[in-house]
Amino acid sequence: MKTIDVTEADYAERLQKSTGLLLAHKPACPHCKNLKIVVEKFIKKQGPVDVLYLDTMANPQAMKALEIERVPTLLIVKEGEIRQRKAGLMNPRELAALYKQS
Repeated sequence: MKTIDVTEADYAERLQKSTGLLLAHKPACPHCKNLKIVVEKFIKKQGPVDVLYLDTMANPQAMKALEIERVPTLLIVKEGEIRQRKAGLMNPRELAALYKQS
């Protein structure tokens, strides 16, 4: 498992090489902080997946390019392809089900 902060300069390249999650967040957002905790619990049970974090305040063009309208938004990425997107909070069980069906 790798956790990586991505930027507008490298998000596209990192997504192409990833199988895992991209969490679009804002640093001061309480829901984003809660979802980050859910992601951390998920990866402890799931095993080796990449986790990319995109600060949408610092990277608004990446947010626009990824068609993210609000935060937190979680993208499920498998073999470089965005398979699912979900905005808002979820628990670890919901995240595991979403990841599995993607």
